[in-house]
Amino acid sequence: MDAIRQSICEILEEIQPATVRQTFYQLVRRRVIAKTEGEYKQTVVRLLTAMRRAGKIPFGWIADNTRWMRKPVSYAGLVDILERQREFYRRVAVTRDQIQGLKLPTRPTKESDSRSRNFEGESVEVDAIPPSTLRLMVRQCIEAYIDREQLRRVQMIEKEERETLRRIASNFSWGTTAKEETQDRRPI
Repeated sequence: MDAIRQSICEILEEIQPATVRQTFYQLVRRRVIAKTEGEYKQTVVRLLTAMRRAGKIPFGWIADNTRWMRKPVSYAGLVDILERQREFYRRVAVTRDQIQGLKLPTRPTKESDSRSRNFEGESVEVDAIPPSTLRLMVRQCIEAYIDREQLRRVQMIEKEERETLRRIASNFSWGTTAKEETQDRRPI
């Protein structure tokens, strides 16, 4: 167990923040543990919980994506949905080359999964991709649709706004009381 704990620390130092599933798949990729439900639940989940509680790994190193709140987008009707989504739709999937190149662990495709009807070969979990690699892949997919000039202008405006806020903040005396601050205000 000490070797697994050490591997968890090394992995999280490298890829944090990461989900429990990402940590599990990195342990599998490095052949530290077997790719089984038991290893996931009884080893990784249990050890991560204990290590976080004991202060061995910072809580911030584990991402808990279940806490995200999402507000559904609303549309005027079916035609509106189809028209607005058509321009954004692009399927992104793990390729055979990525599976081989990244040495991702595979598993038999679940026949009970409705998405497997026209699927050939074994399945792979996207969580098996190292998080830094996955972030780069997602970034590249997104950036392919970004207007570079518009992005540059927005970043320049944001930089100028931050500088303006810094100048405004430097005119305040942060160590004073509210009463002293009120008395010290001068009309602009």
